[in-house]
Amino acid sequence: MLVNEARTFRKLCQENGIAVTHQRQVLYEVMKTMHGHPSPEEVYAQVKKKVPAISLATVYKNIHLFVESGVFREVSMHHGLAARRDE
Repeated sequence: MLVNEARTFRKLCQENGIAVTHQRQVLYEVMKTMHGHPSPEEVYAQVKKKVPAISLATVYKNIHLFVESGVFREVSMHHGLAARRDE
């Protein structure tokens, strides 16, 4: 993650009352760079490449945290749920 992106992530977390962790930072970066409306499983597959010890449950929990705090917004599809970054 570039320095400016890391600052942006930390600022978003601070503004939304989210603790900054390495896993959340990687998850945010992956979600920000994925195109379309990825499923949590697709996000998990990409995050796991950078954080091998992460669990699918942790990815789900943090996606929901990001959605609840307004960092991303949820997009419902007939195949499942996805999250999209609010611009």
